[in-house]
Amino acid sequence: MGKILLADNSFHYIKCLDASPKGVGIITQSLLPLNSYVKVEVTTPKVDTFLVEGKVCWCHKVADGFRAGICFDKALPFSFENIL
Repeated sequence: MGKILLADNSFHYIKCLDASPKGVGIITQSLLPLNSYVKVEVTTPKVDTFLVEGKVCWCHKVADGFRAGICFDKALPFSFENIL
């Protein structure tokens, strides 16, 4: 679980579906504007909370909300598998 912080400082709760050093796939209840810059705040059992910046590369409607792909500005220096 986590949050996505938008440019207007509003936030939406998210569920992370997949991740790599270059981006993350999420489910959210709101349509995210394409090419908007966001901050993704993720909380995991191994790492309390971390924040990473990225751009909404795609977003489309699915049964339980909206599925979106967030491309990170910089590749992460660690693997998500090590912290999930």
